[in-house]
Amino acid sequence: MTIGGYRFSRRSDYSTQVGRLQHLVSFDSEFHIQGGTGGHAVTAEVDIPLEEPRAVIGWPRPDEPALADILLLLSLFTGRDVFLAGDPDAVIPYDPRVYEWGGVLRSAVSTSTLARRGMVENGFAQCMNRVYTRIQNPDWLRDFQQGYFLILAQHAFRRQRIEWVFIQCWTIWDHLYGALAPSRFDCDQPGRVPAPDKAVALLQEFAPQGPVDPHTVRRMKTLASLRQDLFYRARYPLVPSRVYNEVVLFIRLTEFVIVKVLGL
Repeated sequence: MTIGGYRFSRRSDYSTQVGRLQHLVSFDSEFHIQGGTGGHAVTAEVDIPLEEPRAVIGWPRPDEPALADILLLLSLFTGRDVFLAGDPDAVIPYDPRVYEWGGVLRSAVSTSTLARRGMVENGFAQCMNRVYTRIQNPDWLRDFQQGYFLILAQHAFRRQRIEWVFIQCWTIWDHLYGALAPSRFDCDQPGRVPAPDKAVALLQEFAPQGPVDPHTVRRMKTLASLRQDLFYRARYPLVPSRVYNEVVLFIRLTEFVIVKVLGL
């Protein structure tokens, strides 16, 4: 597939390399995959354009190439750290494990979803190009502060304690609200807006079913109170099963909002 002028091609031993990755279960798709701990693997080669553009996402290093943006998108939508292989003897700082979160993003580009959109052939590449084109739009970059929330999302979706994922997801909501506050929420001091109100405003902006109902407002207040408990007590209230379900709900809502922001 080709994304933004970068052509990605499978290696000749692609099936072997894919089998070397971590797989939590055994399954059959294009070929048989055996579940196992796995590790890093080189699955593809990329042809880089002669004149390589610069990244548009707000990376800490301003001289990142556009490939950094594309690899970030591929990581989010495949659920694995996708990166350029360097010196074979170099230490690899990336996580070889499958992401625990981000399933809503992967569902947005699943085979069944792509079939409904009439994109069976090369559907994944079409979706990635659509998203990549969107994040290059100057208006989008201005509204979403150079898409820095995507970097936050990658950190959140990796395997780690669910408490940390929950906090990182709230950071994404705070970041998105702060980015959109002046233009869409008519708010020049987003830091003073209570967390539940920020969450409700973002749901109102991106949810397709219309105005946010009172029940949803109450749920957002509950989720915000859980955040406060975690911030100030370093633990959740002692109702493990209910708390876990509430936390998962908020993580999935975060994934949903990101999908909507990316135009899928």
